[in-house]
Amino acid sequence: TVDHYNELCAEGVDYDFGKPSKYMKPVDTAPFYAVKRVYQVSAICDGLKINEDGQVLDMVEKPSEPKTEWGIYAAYFYGREIIPLFDRYIAEGNPPDAPGNFPSWLYKIMPVYAYKGEGECIDIGTPENYAQTCEEYKDR
Repeated sequence: TVDHYNELCAEGVDYDFGKPSKYMKPVDTAPFYAVKRVYQVSAICDGLKINEDGQVLDMVEKPSEPKTEWGIYAAYFYGREIIPLFDRYIAEGNPPDAPGNFPSWLYKIMPVYAYKGEGECIDIGTPENYAQTCEEYKDR
């Protein structure tokens, strides 16, 4: 609820979603709107450049020659207005099988924003990576 979110803002900690406190602003002026989001999760390696507001300036899904050592774990939140663009994306001959290719296309036709989280992210996409991660974290 709005009241719950405002309590978290006052406390300076987002226990629900881990939003950094510097981005937490109380919602105290009506009207209030809620938006149902449809999401999809994918892993992307490198290829993201954003400005100070978090707007995506450049994005490449799994580049063959990464420019940085950054890895990106992505959770995409698409509003209702975005869903029709999937048809356009596919009609233009873009690959439908890798979820990160869509936002790499989308930022070129409309503003797309990224949120930089804190902490560590580990890709456990293979049984070997999963076993290795379990071993590394067993005593934590």
